[in-house]
Amino acid sequence: MTGRRQSEGAEMEQREQVLCAILDAGELLLTAGAEVARVEDTIRRMAQAYGFGRVDVLTITASMIVTAQAEDGAVLTQTRRILRRETDMRRIEAVNALSRAVCGAPLPLEELCARVEAIRTMRDDMPWRIPLAYLVISGSFAVFFGGSVRDGLAAMLCSMVLYAIGRMGARIALQPLVLTVLSAAAM
Repeated sequence: MTGRRQSEGAEMEQREQVLCAILDAGELLLTAGAEVARVEDTIRRMAQAYGFGRVDVLTITASMIVTAQAEDGAVLTQTRRILRRETDMRRIEAVNALSRAVCGAPLPLEELCARVEAIRTMRDDMPWRIPLAYLVISGSFAVFFGGSVRDGLAAMLCSMVLYAIGRMGARIALQPLVLTVLSAAAM
């Protein structure tokens, strides 16, 4: 009897870890800027691919709750608080590719966790894109809307100040309101 309980306990632990890894993937989507419906659908599909029957997902921009029922009737619930959001299409694309792979053939738990962690820690091979976009967009909009070239250059300078404040705020985890006040004060 003890062996059976240990086996059931190990199986439950395995399910918890799978659901946690799936929730990690959902968190990566949400923090990278994916829409809520896409996050819920991805979590639901991945959980069903791992054998969970009924999967209820509630996602808002600040929280995710997943309740999944295993084939034997065991019910698991996990929640996740979301504290940051950005836009990172590369991460969204990577999680979507992982989701398609899982739905095609579920990966072993270790591989699933490793792939989620690889997506979480992937580096931007072109970090200059965002500051360049700040420069080009602000400068061109200033000129497009009737400003002179000097106005465009001033807008480009202001955009770099805002970019630096945003990066600093992200590094020290400033609250959005504080970041907005600092940005407004700098301008």
